[in-house]
Amino acid sequence: MWRDDIYKPSAIDRFFIEDTALKQLILEAIVEVKGVTGLAPDFSGLLKKPIKIIRSKEKLKIKIYLLGEYGENLREVGAVVRGRIIKSLEELGGVEVERVDIIFKGVSRK
Repeated sequence: MWRDDIYKPSAIDRFFIEDTALKQLILEAIVEVKGVTGLAPDFSGLLKKPIKIIRSKEKLKIKIYLLGEYGENLREVGAVVRGRIIKSLEELGGVEVERVDIIFKGVSRK
């Protein structure tokens, strides 16, 4: 939420949030989601990162690779994860999210 009484930016002001900070917001958003057992490891050996952030103009595209919990409805878990990520990035990061792609690479027991 913008508070005009605190500070008004000038034309030369710049504000940038590093991808590392955005990834931390994403991790905090999903850490307690029932049905997620963790980030998906890279079994392919191609050194793919489990969280990818693509900047497109003023919006973000997020791709996250997860492990789901065996026995949970992964479609429903993915919807919860997507909602929490968008809420976290938009409310706490002040950035607009264009899309969030959730890819479950496997399942495991908690």
